[in-house]
Amino acid sequence: MKKSAFLLVIFLVNGLSTYGQENVITEFDLYGCWTFQRSKDGERLEKEVNRSCLKTDETLFRQNSKIRFMAHNKCEFQAVIQDAVCPIIYKTVEGTWTYSDTSGIIEMYYPKNFKAEFWEKVKEDYPELEIPNPRPYMRFEIISLDLKRMEIKKLRTKMAMANRGKSE
Repeated sequence: MKKSAFLLVIFLVNGLSTYGQENVITEFDLYGCWTFQRSKDGERLEKEVNRSCLKTDETLFRQNSKIRFMAHNKCEFQAVIQDAVCPIIYKTVEGTWTYSDTSGIIEMYYPKNFKAEFWEKVKEDYPELEIPNPRPYMRFEIISLDLKRMEIKKLRTKMAMANRGKSE
């Protein structure tokens, strides 16, 4: 009787300790395509909900809302290209990304040579600005994740924080 009670206590303690542990989101959980969705009120959000990309939903791809996380810290996203003929064009670029499983923060970066001439001109006009290369594209924290849905909180990029107040 004492042995069965002792085993029961061990199983209960083990079960409760396992239940209390948080599931850690790994880099491999993020691989694949994700689309951003706006809230019902349509405002820009601190929190956004992503879902796995639907292959047939090409309208979202054109509206700068898809991100594909790949192995070897590569990612694809839509970047806005502006020129005199067409003021706004979305172009798929291959950037890089990092993920910290301790903080849950993802940082995405443009390719190193993306709009290099433009940023050289900005550096000439505003030499006090710190312009990192590669430049940050987006930074966010994962709030929750399941197989088809990721809730995120957008964060300021380090470039924006480093240059706060310098261009005034």
